[in-house]
Amino acid sequence: MRRCLFLLVLMSVGTTLCTFGQGIALGDFEAWTHLSQDSSSNFFYPKLLHRFMQGDTTLSDDELVLLNHGYTLRPEYSPYGQGLTEDSLYQYNREEEFAAALEAGDRYLLENPVSLRANIAMVIACRRLGLFDDSDKYQRRIRQLMRAILATGSGRSPDSAYAVINVRDEYVVLNYLGYSSSSQSLIRGKSGRSYDKLEAVSRKGSSDRKVFYFDITRAILSFGRDLK
Repeated sequence: MRRCLFLLVLMSVGTTLCTFGQGIALGDFEAWTHLSQDSSSNFFYPKLLHRFMQGDTTLSDDELVLLNHGYTLRPEYSPYGQGLTEDSLYQYNREEEFAAALEAGDRYLLENPVSLRANIAMVIACRRLGLFDDSDKYQRRIRQLMRAILATGSGRSPDSAYAVINVRDEYVVLNYLGYSSSSQSLIRGKSGRSYDKLEAVSRKGSSDRKVFYFDITRAILSFGRDLK
């Protein structure tokens, strides 16, 4: 039942596969991420975050990608440590403590607004409490965060890998695309980049197998900083 709710949230996102279309070349977003710290830029992180939190549906793919990756330059970005808190939101939902999930999720999202998994947990809690307007709000954010990932590549090779800022987001993306991971391996790429290679099986039948690549460089760099 819990698994069905998670998949139902993803299926209702309705995102279509997309590519950059506003001037940032596919795969070159890293060269533009610094603009998220430039207060004179339209890509300035606080500006993008305000629009995102206000439910602005006009945010372009480029803006969503730089919102997501601009967040990784913030001091609160610590994906491996944050995973424990995200897990606690799902634990509340499993125990049917939905009000507690919403309270904890509200606090968590103040510091980590682009957390894909936390927003999904909020949708589940809102739906179970009948708070459908709030559910729609978080669903819209999930849709935009999925666009931010899918716009970074095709996932078919290291050079066109989907860029994620949290390793656990890989499995959310696979589920959204209709696949489940069967194996995972870490690949070191050129220029010091890090990739996860995931072999995946379609949920419609084991004969449909694909390999997906995820760029996890941001998360690995953060992990190294946390260790220091």
